[in-house]
Amino acid sequence: MNLKLITPPATVPLSLREVKEHCRVDADDSDQLLVALIAAAVQHIDGPTGTLGRAITPQTWDLRLGWFPAEITLPLPPLRSVDQITYVDSDGATQTLSSSVYKVVGLGDEGRRAAIVEAHDQTWPTTRAVPEAVTVRFTAGYTTVPEPIKQAMKLMVGHWFDNPGAPAPEAVAALLAPWRVSWV
Repeated sequence: MNLKLITPPATVPLSLREVKEHCRVDADDSDQLLVALIAAAVQHIDGPTGTLGRAITPQTWDLRLGWFPAEITLPLPPLRSVDQITYVDSDGATQTLSSSVYKVVGLGDEGRRAAIVEAHDQTWPTTRAVPEAVTVRFTAGYTTVPEPIKQAMKLMVGHWFDNPGAPAPEAVAALLAPWRVSWV
C-alpha cells in the first residue's frame, strides 16, 4: 500500500485557547511552546503513522495500488468521500473510473475502514502491469473530533508542558485505546 498526502488538514483539532485553559496558562509567553506541543500531539496520533491509524481532521490522500483487487480497503477512517479513481489502462493511457462502476461501503463509519467494491453487474477494468496503476483519491477525517481524542491530546500537551521529555501518561493510552484502528 502506497499512501501520499495530497491536501493536509486545514485545521488543528485543538486550539491554543483550549490548551491554555487546560494547562491553566494565562500569559502569552508560552504560546510558541504550546503550539509546538499541540503539533507534536497531533503528529503522534494522526494519519497512517500515528498511533490511532486514523485521520483526525479532514485531509485528502492518494492510495496507489498495482491493480484492482476484489475489494479496495481504504485506510484512515472515517472516510468522508471517494473523490476520484484513476487507472492506467492496458494501452498505457490514464483513465478516470466512472463512479457507476463501484460502490463505497462504510462511508462515514467511525468504527471500521471503508472499502470500495464493484457495483452490481460491473467489473474492474483491465490495467497495465505497471506499479501504481490504480490511484484512489479520498478524503478522510472527523468533522468534529471526538472528545476522548481531544482530551487525550490535551493531557499529552499538558504533561509535556510540565514535564519536558517525559513519555505520555497512561491515561492518554486509555483514552485512545477504543479509537485505535487495527490493521490485522
